[in-house]
Amino acid sequence: MLRFRQIEAALFPGCSFTPKRVFSPISVVKGSSLNGCLSPATVRALCRGGVNTPEQLVAIEPEELLKLPGLGPAKLKEIEDVFYPSKRLARSSSQCGRE
Repeated sequence: MLRFRQIEAALFPGCSFTPKRVFSPISVVKGSSLNGCLSPATVRALCRGGVNTPEQLVAIEPEELLKLPGLGPAKLKEIEDVFYPSKRLARSSSQCGRE
């Protein structure tokens, strides 16, 4: 917020703006190069499973990813959308919500 106030004072002397809500900065996972590509929750789940780089991520089968704690079908879909935009990884019908 301090940096905002400095910019505000430089651009609009004598005026003040108070935001209704101050958003926190995007959290990052230290030591992971997946930050920014995926949501912080997905990156944390992958890091807990020892996956820190895109190379490690694409080397793991989707079935193995689903075994990681905190990584379910929704996060797997996010990974597919980012790393495999033109194709969908093979999943069983029960994982897709169809019987």
